[in-house]
Amino acid sequence: MKNYLIILFAFSTSLSFAQLALDTNTAYPEMVKEYLIGPTSGIIVNAVQYQGHRKSIAGFTDPSNYAIISKGVAISTGNVFDAIGPNDSGSKGEGSSGLSDKDLELLANGKSYDAAILIIDFIPTSDSFSFDYFFASEEYPEYVNKGVNDVFAFIVKRVGDSVGQNLAVFENAAIPITVDQINGKINSHLYIANSLWDPNDINKWKDDRARGERSLQYQFDGFTHLLHVNTKVIAGQRYQIKIAIADIGDRIYDSAVFLKAGSLKSDGEKAKGVEYLQLIAENSTWDNTPTFKKVNENCFAINAKINYQTDEFRLRADMRPMLNKMVSLLKADERIQLKIIGHTDNTASSEYNKTLSAKRANVIYNYLISSGIAPNRLSFEGKGDSSPTLPNSSESNRLENRRVEFQLSLN
Repeated sequence: MKNYLIILFAFSTSLSFAQLALDTNTAYPEMVKEYLIGPTSGIIVNAVQYQGHRKSIAGFTDPSNYAIISKGVAISTGNVFDAIGPNDSGSKGEGSSGLSDKDLELLANGKSYDAAILIIDFIPTSDSFSFDYFFASEEYPEYVNKGVNDVFAFIVKRVGDSVGQNLAVFENAAIPITVDQINGKINSHLYIANSLWDPNDINKWKDDRARGERSLQYQFDGFTHLLHVNTKVIAGQRYQIKIAIADIGDRIYDSAVFLKAGSLKSDGEKAKGVEYLQLIAENSTWDNTPTFKKVNENCFAINAKINYQTDEFRLRADMRPMLNKMVSLLKADERIQLKIIGHTDNTASSEYNKTLSAKRANVIYNYLISSGIAPNRLSFEGKGDSSPTLPNSSESNRLENRRVEFQLSLN
């Protein structure tokens, strides 16, 4: 008896140390970047929107040994913290936003409630787009085919198009992933049942630790296996993905979708040439829209509207949003090279202006390196007062001439 209790204690204690952790405090754009987009994703994120209750979305980490996904973003029809195990109830859930969603209602053929919707505006740098995820629900197994059928969708469309494509389907079929379509009886090869947690029945867990860990980690009564999405896109074009989930038929039992960190990416055939650089630059969402100019067949210039007072060259706080956008562009495609060119007005001598303009470019060069851009992808130059954009006939014109420009090229 003593040995039995020791084994039981060791098993349940070792599992309990690996509890699911949720982060609802991080702002949505940062949550997408930290918990979803990988460092070499090939995706430029322009904007992130969220519609729904704040408690229905979170970054998550699952440190357990048998995690389906160890890190990512979770989106729930209820309170995302109700996902945390153990699975000691077959009916966990609560109301949340009260929002409905027409796209989901069409897929599930029912009234939607408590929708949570994440919209990511992005530019793929290659001709494919993919990610990994799994679906979980408290409606398993007792409410399969009972008219409640919680549903989610990943709707991708090019900005400007009226119709998108739902990627939340399986086996190359136009079948949406719902509790009615993947469960213990239909498409059961994609389904994982979650047992009720019972720490007093050691025989239930000792031969299947994966089953025991899931029972301890998650409240949901069932999951899909890890599922993969892949679709063709046009590199350099602006797209939106709408990730949406909702209760159907009732607001009680909750469901959630878990998106894998680092799996949201664009790879495949890379776009080429100055037209690609132009699309990347002009289709991005800028806080303060720059001006653009084609330099040659492999070079595209961006006047980022970073201007200076007379004799100034230090980095200001108001410059950082524009420079951080440049960092995002460079990280999205490691083939992109960047030249930073500093300019001045004609107030001082040509020799002095040449040095001052180089200082302006050098400060930004160092900032980009400190932001994670490899030095061999960057160069800088000071052109002094040799290339004004406007005649130096007024202070407003001279301010425009005291600037830094960026030239993008492909390696």
